[in-house]
Amino acid sequence: MSISGVGGTSNNWSVPQQAGSTRQSTGSQPSRLQIPQDSLEISEAAQMMSDLQALDGSSPERAELIARIQTEIANGTYDTEEKMEMAFMKFLQQTSHDDSI
Repeated sequence: MSISGVGGTSNNWSVPQQAGSTRQSTGSQPSRLQIPQDSLEISEAAQMMSDLQALDGSSPERAELIARIQTEIANGTYDTEEKMEMAFMKFLQQTSHDDSI
């Protein structure tokens, strides 16, 4: 094999060929490409969090409580004077605590 110089000048450099460097088909099938497969691993902690989130609000007791509160709100009986007084006292405690900081 000969290589010409830059610009097609005829500086012929001789490159020795290695024996057996010509490719010949061996007749065997080319190896099949293996396509990588995605995988996902979920930690135990993540699985537990998922289970807890699924349980949130799905217990019969919680559903009953929510239904009772919704009914009381619709009837106007949810907000009693005692509840309003407790909420107001809690509000005053929080604001007085925040002012002292």
